[in-house]
Amino acid sequence: MASCLVGLLGSFLPTKTSEMKKVAQSGIYSGSFAGMCSANILTNPIEILILSLIGGLLFLISRKMFEGIGGKLGTIAFVSVALMYLIRDIL
Repeated sequence: MASCLVGLLGSFLPTKTSEMKKVAQSGIYSGSFAGMCSANILTNPIEILILSLIGGLLFLISRKMFEGIGGKLGTIAFVSVALMYLIRDIL
């Protein structure tokens, strides 16, 4: 429900072009998937910020790369959380 609500609220973002709106909505929805990870993984606000940066970078890098392939947003969320988990264990 929370991910759905975030996606719904993200659909009301004012943008200049429909392409910008589509990209922004996709990024917001992917972030809502990543935000559904366990509270044991994200224990402080710094980790949430790092997860957001990793997810945003992966989204921007793969934006044109995987067009039309289903599951891209969930995969970005999974890889972001996995990388955050690994980074936290290294540090």
